Amino acid sequence: MFARVSEESGYRESLLPDPGEFDGDTVLAAEAVRQVGGISADGPVPNVTRLMERLGVGVLAPLEPGVADEKDHVSMSRPADAKERPLVAMVAACPGDRARLSLAHELGHLIFDRSRAKPIPSTRSPEEKRAYDFASALLVPDAVMRQTVSEALTLHGYLPLKAKYGVSVAALILRARRLGLISEDRARSLHIQRSSQGWRRNEPVPVKNEKTTLLEQCYARAFPGRNNVQVSEATGIMVSLLDDWLPATAVTAVVSSLAEWRARRGGSPPW
Repeated sequence: MFARVSEESGYRESLLPDPGEFDGDTVLAAEAVRQVGGISADGPVPNVTRLMERLGVGVLAPLEPGVADEKDHVSMSRPADAKERPLVAMVAACPGDRARLSLAHELGHLIFDRSRAKPIPSTRSPEEKRAYDFASALLVPDAVMRQTVSEALTLHGYLPLKAKYGVSVAALILRARRLGLISEDRARSLHIQRSSQGWRRNEPVPVKNEKTTLLEQCYARAFPGRNNVQVSEATGIMVSLLDDWLPATAVTAVVSSLAEWRARRGGSPPW
């Protein structure tokens, strides 16, 4: 659906960097995305969703209410499909900081795994680690981490970094460990402190959830003045799906003329 409305509305194809130009280096790829998006080398990404949409990547907001558990899967993409007009879907609601990291992680898959024909078999796979390394480098550049984080930084000392860059303290601790800025023992201690203070479910410094716009805008241009029932008839896509994806164009009640129904069916209704 996104590929169709994106093309018919005249929106450009995706502008994703070729990982071959960076020898698969996640940091260099993240820097390239920042440059294309007009983001400074050390500044925060103001809106991950908007950055991806500017790159021609459609983003679908979560359909289910509520907030996902920390271990739940919250996003998905199919890098090998629709390479020119890729789509990322949030499949569960979650805090804004986690959503930003998940979206950036899927962007990493779209960049690095576009030639992969089969699903990634495990969350511990090299492809998953690479996607998260890319996401982390995109959201909080290495230079910023090295200037800000050390073994002596307290748990609450991570909060200003979260407030500026929109990344959870949990993700920052993991990133600091991977960069070698803190020891394994220090990372474990920080995670224990985080749990004891109830941060696993409710971290301080909330990050706002971002809103999607590209799919809705392309839909409106491709099907001007139409509602989801009419688009369903034209495309064969179920109305219920269109209502979930694009509720603003849903038809809450369709009143049909009985005479018109009889004329179309060639007889009386079955009731």
